[in-house]
Amino acid sequence: MRALRNAMGEELFRRRLFLSILIATLYAVSDEAHQSFVPSRSASAVDVSIDSIGAICGTLLSYRRNRRRRMGPEARYGATLKDRTLKKT
Repeated sequence: MRALRNAMGEELFRRRLFLSILIATLYAVSDEAHQSFVPSRSASAVDVSIDSIGAICGTLLSYRRNRRRRMGPEARYGATLKDRTLKKT
């Protein structure tokens, strides 16, 4: 996801997240269409659904991980580093 992200803002980044899910789903559909032409295989809508759910989960986990990295330790832990060091003493 990071390769798709640029400095144009969060809205564009979310659109690109959606685009990555859409591309993965279209790839799953094309894979199932290809399997329908192979004699020992069959196409299945359930497989497309499973692949789509995997794409959604992977994309959201990547988004969450990258968002936490961008926030920094202060926002991540709810206190500034200075406050945390004062509490220890």
